Amino acid sequence: LSANVGLHEVGALHRDFKAANILLHNGTAKIADLGFAKILKNQVVTGTILGTSVTMAPELFENKNYGVQCDVWSVGVVYYQFLFGDYPYNGLNDFEILKKIKKGPPVFPPAIPVSKQSVDFILKCLTIDPAKRITWKAIYEHPLLQDNMRDTYGAPPQQDTDEELASEAS
Repeated sequence: LSANVGLHEVGALHRDFKAANILLHNGTAKIADLGFAKILKNQVVTGTILGTSVTMAPELFENKNYGVQCDVWSVGVVYYQFLFGDYPYNGLNDFEILKKIKKGPPVFPPAIPVSKQSVDFILKCLTIDPAKRITWKAIYEHPLLQDNMRDTYGAPPQQDTDEELASEAS
C-alpha cells in the first residue's frame, strides 16, 4: 500500500493495480508494471479507460473522469482476491462485470471465515461512488491495518499521561 501512496504523493495513478503486479523482493512487496501509470500534474482527474476489467473501478467502465480513488477500488479487489482466491465481480465482458458491481456488494463466501475488519475494509474500498469510497489516509487508519501492524511490529510505545509524569516527579 505504501507504494501506491508514494505514487499519489507525486500525483500519479497506477491504473492497473492487480495481484500479478505485486512482486516480492527480499520480503518486501513492490508494485510492478507502471505502463498505464499517469502523472496528473495539475489535474485531479483523468478520463482514459485503461486497466484490467476485473480490477477496474466502475467509474472507468462508465467512461467518467476518475482520480486516485480508482486505485483504492483495485486495492479492495486485490485484497478480496487474496482472501477468497477469486475476484469479487466476474463476467465475460465489461458490461457483465459492471452489471454485477451495480447489483450490490460482493458476496463473501461463508466457507472461508474472515474478520469483520476485512469485510469492512473490502466494502469501503469497493464503494461504487468514488466520493464515498475510503480515502488513502483512512486506509492507513483502518482497524484492519492498525491491528495487523500491531501484530507484526508490536504495540506502539505507551505514552505517559500528564498525571503519571506528575506522580513520578513527586
